[in-house]
Amino acid sequence: MTSTFTESTVEGAALEIFGALGYTILHGPDIAPGELFTERSGYGDVVLLKRLRGALARINPQIPAEAIEEAVRKVLRTESPSLVENNRHFHRFLTGGVPVEYRRHDRIVHDSVRLFDFDAFENNDWATVNQFTIEENRRNRRPGLQSASNLQRRHSQPLPVQRIARYFRRDRSAPRHTDSGLGTLHALADD
Repeated sequence: MTSTFTESTVEGAALEIFGALGYTILHGPDIAPGELFTERSGYGDVVLLKRLRGALARINPQIPAEAIEEAVRKVLRTESPSLVENNRHFHRFLTGGVPVEYRRHDRIVHDSVRLFDFDAFENNDWATVNQFTIEENRRNRRPGLQSASNLQRRHSQPLPVQRIARYFRRDRSAPRHTDSGLGTLHALADD
């Protein structure tokens, strides 16, 4: 018996679900570098910076723009070659905020930029992008579906993570499963 499920069937169903949950649905080629609605300067950019900056400004209205930029730089910078250590560092930012300082009324203010609004979810940016091409080490990857919030950062897993690249392997068997360190992630094979 032949399955009627294809990668595009699963991707379409997932896009409908995320859309119903309030995610903004984006088509990867539309926001690719050089396109009319581009949101990335290069295929190596995995963070949609305009969305990140907008969400951080909504979540932290009392923080000046230059301190938001400082927080963005700190979030994007990796501190260690270890993915585990970088994720721990990011977790500290997520739970305690990103420490910043800025000048207000002729004095230095030490503050924290919150990365996620746990009290008012609508302040966060929720997006799902299909066919999001990523270039790393001269290799292109194109997850069929990539979902993230303003918590996504370079060199770590976006939160939440849903990647649909190929629902079935070439032999049409069940998808592979991997442990992402964030609980079991049903990572669908993208080879």
